[in-house]
Amino acid sequence: MEYQQSKIKTLVLGTSNTCNLKCPLCMRRDMTPEQQKEPELDLEKFKKFILRERFWFDLDLVNIMGTLSEPLYYTKLKELILFLKKEFPKVKIQIRTNGTQKFWDLPLNKKDEIFIAIDGYYQKQHSKYRINSQLKDIEQNIKDHLQKGKAKLIAFHIKFEWNYKDTNKVKLLCQEMGFAGLYEIYTGLSLHGEFMAPGILKPTDNRRRDLQFKLMFQKIKDSESINSDTILDSLNDGYGCLALRPELKSLYINHKNQINICDAYDEDLYCTDEEPITMDLTFKEIYTRVINKKPKKQCTECNFNNKRSKMFLKEIQDVYTEF
Repeated sequence: MEYQQSKIKTLVLGTSNTCNLKCPLCMRRDMTPEQQKEPELDLEKFKKFILRERFWFDLDLVNIMGTLSEPLYYTKLKELILFLKKEFPKVKIQIRTNGTQKFWDLPLNKKDEIFIAIDGYYQKQHSKYRINSQLKDIEQNIKDHLQKGKAKLIAFHIKFEWNYKDTNKVKLLCQEMGFAGLYEIYTGLSLHGEFMAPGILKPTDNRRRDLQFKLMFQKIKDSESINSDTILDSLNDGYGCLALRPELKSLYINHKNQINICDAYDEDLYCTDEEPITMDLTFKEIYTRVINKKPKKQCTECNFNNKRSKMFLKEIQDVYTEF
């Protein structure tokens, strides 16, 4: 494949390896004690990589994830944000947090966004999934931010069997707390027709769409060309295996200072037959490793057959309500 690459517009960062919650469906549940002790993102190495390969980056969005950990525990978060703002003045920063730690003093502006998990309209309902999270702590942190902070606050609400009937009450709570809007995230069916765990919402009106996904992915598996248009069309907003893309539209750098082939947290679980891609490589070397390599069977399976890969392809359209 020819080396034809536009500039990277989106950067996803997994900065930390620490969290104070114990959410039942979190990917941390699969981590060994050794993995949970892994260090955080090396900021100096990250800066060096960005500055060295600056030509390839024209960032519009940086998503500091809370998928694996709580990003507010990253000890150099403020310094990271200041660096990104200096190098990319137009960039929007998004931070996904459980909201239990203070965030009003982050160097963010009005176009930036902080997403906070609210999974119930009263404490017991909220903490059924967000174990160890206290709504009163979140509410106080929001009050402090509204007085002193600048970034837009958006709630995200995962719908389970035990809370989906109370969505309107959750919306009212979020409005009272001062959020600018609410994302309703449907857990729903997995892409391959299995339910992840007890309590997952199973809306019957989406079973037809799930069947369509199953048929689409079967067509992908039967295709002779791994880079078929069918696969490329199936990737949502650039998510999925990097090796299945015609060019790199985004990069995901994890807390181990690695550039993941899959938009998942751990090379030990995804594409284990691949050597880690690190920030020591040049952008062209990264491109060659990812795009020009022939994806191996496991790389295909981890995108379309692994249960956890469902988190990186939207099965059901999220609903956003602006207050």
